[in-house]
Amino acid sequence: MESSRKMNLMTLKTNNMDAEKDWIDDVLDDKPIAWWQISKIEGLCQTSSVGSKYVNMKLEELTYEQANQIIYELKENDNPRDCRDQFYQAIRRQRGY
Repeated sequence: MESSRKMNLMTLKTNNMDAEKDWIDDVLDDKPIAWWQISKIEGLCQTSSVGSKYVNMKLEELTYEQANQIIYELKENDNPRDCRDQFYQAIRRQRGY
């Protein structure tokens, strides 16, 4: 009788663990875009050479990961307006940073 009671408690615990989410589930869920990402995309669209692809896009409908991919692409093709920033960017590219 005691062993069946322990077994019921053990199966109850495993069933409860399945119902809860792990931290990886939170990471992999499609989170909506954050406000700072919208701001970053809008700012980079002005100085990036591929910014015209994202001008007429509805940013509020993007997921968190999609926004990160767009920010990465905009940063890769960013052309800063300041001459000093352009120089530092060219040096970084030559050195492979």
